[in-house]
Amino acid sequence: MKIFLDTANIEEIRATAELGLLDGVTTNPTLLSMESAPYRKVLEQICEIVPGPVSAEVVSEGHQGMVREGKELSTIAENIVVKCPLTPEGLKAVRKLKDDGIRCNVTLCFSVPQAIFAAKAGADPAKVRAALLGGAAASPILENQGARMLARDFAPGFRAELQQKDLNVALSAARELGVVLPATAAAEQIYNGVRARGAEKDDHISVLKVLEDLAGGAGGP
Repeated sequence: MKIFLDTANIEEIRATAELGLLDGVTTNPTLLSMESAPYRKVLEQICEIVPGPVSAEVVSEGHQGMVREGKELSTIAENIVVKCPLTPEGLKAVRKLKDDGIRCNVTLCFSVPQAIFAAKAGADPAKVRAALLGGAAASPILENQGARMLARDFAPGFRAELQQKDLNVALSAARELGVVLPATAAAEQIYNGVRARGAEKDDHISVLKVLEDLAGGAGGP
């Protein structure tokens, strides 16, 4: 497990780093505005304290502006990771910055398909997960199953076929009640894709493979 702080407060960061627990820091413009020093100076101080990744977020809405900001932010320190929004413009910026050798992650990522889009654009999936764990999107699922997805560990815990069975139970009950469950139906169809791959005995997170296939092969075997 890696521990990231979602703050720009130098004292908080220094205190946690002195405990030997801190792996990285995520910041955003709001957090930086709460500090008394200029934002670049604050980021420089954070990068001196933290040897791991330090996320610095762009604020432009268009991809060209994001790229300009990202290039400027990347000059602050080697451990700066440029954070772009997971929007069409943000994905364009991630692709360009990645092609220029600048590390990126994304914000506003709330689902596995979004994370796959980010990875296809060139964002580092591990850093995307780490950034999300540092904020309000953190969850036990993202912590535990996200780590297994990154490791391509599909050894069965709760098998995919059992997950699909439960989805079918819910869909059957909904039909009897005359209720429509479009998201559940879509999830069940994805598990049909798992079965078609012969992976129904794998863990239920093997849906990742199907989503990667649909995205054109963003992951691995």
